[in-house]
Amino acid sequence: MKDGVEDGNSGDIYDKFFGIYDLRKVFAVEFFAWLLAQGIESDFNDDQSTNNFFLRVDKLQNDTCWRPYKKDDKKLVSRTLEYIENLENKLIPMTSFDKSLRKRFITNIRAINVSKWTLMDKNNIEIDVVKTICRSITEEMIMNLEYNNPLLSYVADFSNLPKEIKDAFDEQMLITMTAPPIKFYRDMDPISEKYLVNLYENQQVCEKLFPQVSDTSSLFLEQYFLWKACCKLFEMWNSNNFNKDFTTTFNEGTWEHFALHPIFDILTLSLDKCVLRWGESTSSASKYRKTENIRFEMEIREHLDRIMAPFLTFLQAKKADTWIEMMIAKNLYEIVFAETSGSLFQATCTTKKVYNDKCKLIHFGHDSKNKMLDKLIEKKCTYLSDWKNLCNDIRKAELLLFQAYEVKLKVLVLDCPAHPFCHVRELFDLDIPYKKVAIEEFKIFIQALWAIRCALSDIIHDYEKIGERLLKDYNKIAGSGPYEVNCGVRGYQSHPSP
Repeated sequence: MKDGVEDGNSGDIYDKFFGIYDLRKVFAVEFFAWLLAQGIESDFNDDQSTNNFFLRVDKLQNDTCWRPYKKDDKKLVSRTLEYIENLENKLIPMTSFDKSLRKRFITNIRAINVSKWTLMDKNNIEIDVVKTICRSITEEMIMNLEYNNPLLSYVADFSNLPKEIKDAFDEQMLITMTAPPIKFYRDMDPISEKYLVNLYENQQVCEKLFPQVSDTSSLFLEQYFLWKACCKLFEMWNSNNFNKDFTTTFNEGTWEHFALHPIFDILTLSLDKCVLRWGESTSSASKYRKTENIRFEMEIREHLDRIMAPFLTFLQAKKADTWIEMMIAKNLYEIVFAETSGSLFQATCTTKKVYNDKCKLIHFGHDSKNKMLDKLIEKKCTYLSDWKNLCNDIRKAELLLFQAYEVKLKVLVLDCPAHPFCHVRELFDLDIPYKKVAIEEFKIFIQALWAIRCALSDIIHDYEKIGERLLKDYNKIAGSGPYEVNCGVRGYQSHPSP
């Protein structure tokens, strides 16, 4: 700490802080934010300063004579709370470190000359997609992007592209780039469609209408899925969870429990080799990326903005509402993420929150993809003769992202057709049938779930095959010495995300 508040004689500043705030409800970061709000420079990264904070907390907690001051400096409290709120929302002015990240991004973009991601335009001329994107990005555009925009982490969200990038492609190419993968185009069998109508028309006895297909073919699997989905949704319709009195207490978590949980139970029906997780747990992919970013920042420590660096560097890994993970080459990796951005019944679902949660989802998927590339290839496999093809297979394998808000369920798919750029497309924009709907609307929702379920099974199969190839190579005895493995993941640093 500076400005006359040295570690050795800083008791007065601690007394002032804890005279305003309850020591049971504050953290070290809030103390340093409070110092900054008063214009006192501090170093959150300094071990001695942080230790002094916790020693002071311990001393006050053990001192039975200590009581907080009665006097409340309202102006100071207001300034501190405003600073912390701005810090959380990233509304503070762009720091020199943030500017340096964006400058580095622009430098990297201009160094990318070619990729293997090409498409034909309306004149049947082959166009390099990544090269076109890079040419359309200007320094002014990057500096004006919101801090959490996926583009700053080399992710092109084709469901929400900046105008500059859209204008660089003709309409036909945009349609091609935003079209869902072929695996998501899946119609129900006509026999199954009749079975679904029968289930809908006999809701009260749905559980007794178990599919009567004679064998265990794909038709049985499809009808079994439809039967289970209908049982779950009809149970939701007949419950008392959405009556007028109860919905006044609905929040984001309640909506997730009553609406999203049944849907994911349906989607993961009979899927082995994967595990469904719930409950605001830390994403291992996010944790991995944060750790890698800290290492990167430490390498360029002399260029950091001393005041804001602590808040950029030591942010905790982010938590997902829901995710699916599977074992790939003896390690767990996340392949599906879901976020609930607000309940239908409370005015907490703002446009800003929906946007931020979508960015958060995309960063989860991007982090998971990079973690796979880095840990499965670059860090573990020094004897992979086919590592380039394995890298391409991992990049092309899709990840699924789900976002529920109000009555909407958006489904996105993320892949990486050309390093370092990831590609995000919108697959479905569905209305969640939390109460009884007409048969046609019901069929649209169920058919979309069936297409997602089949595609998810294919995605798991793709990753399973990648894992088998990796394990086979792990067990090889290399005769020609180690191969040079460089996926380039660390060369394209992810921008800080929400």
